[in-house]
Amino acid sequence: MRSLRSNRPAPAEAEWPSCFVGLAAVTVHEGTRLVAYVVGRTEELEELLASRLPEYLVPAAFVPVEALQLTANGKLDRRALPAVDLGPAAPARTAAGPRERLLAELFGEVLGAGEVSPDDDFFALGGHSLLATRLAGRIRTVLRADLSIRQLFEAPTPARLLAALDAGSPAGDPFAVVLPLRAYGSGDPLFCLPPLTGLSWRYAGLLRTLGGRPVYGLQCRGLRGNDALPGSLAELVAGFIAEIRRLRPHGPYHLFGYSFGAPIAHAVATALQSACPGEVGLDASEDVVVAAVGDRVAVGVAQ
Repeated sequence: MRSLRSNRPAPAEAEWPSCFVGLAAVTVHEGTRLVAYVVGRTEELEELLASRLPEYLVPAAFVPVEALQLTANGKLDRRALPAVDLGPAAPARTAAGPRERLLAELFGEVLGAGEVSPDDDFFALGGHSLLATRLAGRIRTVLRADLSIRQLFEAPTPARLLAALDAGSPAGDPFAVVLPLRAYGSGDPLFCLPPLTGLSWRYAGLLRTLGGRPVYGLQCRGLRGNDALPGSLAELVAGFIAEIRRLRPHGPYHLFGYSFGAPIAHAVATALQSACPGEVGLDASEDVVVAAVGDRVAVGVAQ
């Protein structure tokens, strides 16, 4: 059973209308799990939500109802909702040994999340690039491990990180042009274009909102000083396109950019749109500027 554990979503975040749901309400069951009451079809709804929401926002149960009762004030009458018995939540797996337990404790210490299980994802629990840097430092100090922040992106649970450290996996370069924020998962990958710093570490904060889709951060070449910086904007864009096509030869392509990354994402999308018509989706943001996602790239302003 899915548990909210250290996540604190509002139930309304998971109320997701679709073509086959007329009305839905989501409640928190015993403080740990979400239950959805649905007016309409519930078949395939879990699969649909799982493909579009983080795991902790997918309800543990879907209860079909004929109608949602309202109070005299026009609000949902939660007391009128039918009771549901989910049974006891499955206990989290305990650490397999002292090093795995220590890693889980360090995760919890940095996140301020209390108890963390060996299979809890650092970023799903609210971790971001600044906290990842702090955690990497704590692990290097306590475990005397050769660890880079990139390894945390690639192995974000205590169990997976311990396996990577025990296997002697190379630390990886956090300044490389391609930073795999999440190289595994299902669905089309999201490619994030860097802000003015040239680094895409900050996009780690998006991971908990993107379900299980792969996410790659693209970064400026030459940040370590051992390679030449791009000589022009066109050269920068061409380099990013080459990396995107290397990782994914065919679309659809989904792009995201913040700050300076917004016009870069638009330039990359424009070039990809010319090469691969109908295969590009763009989500670029700079203050209130966003771009529509669809078969064609279009920029609009949030009102």
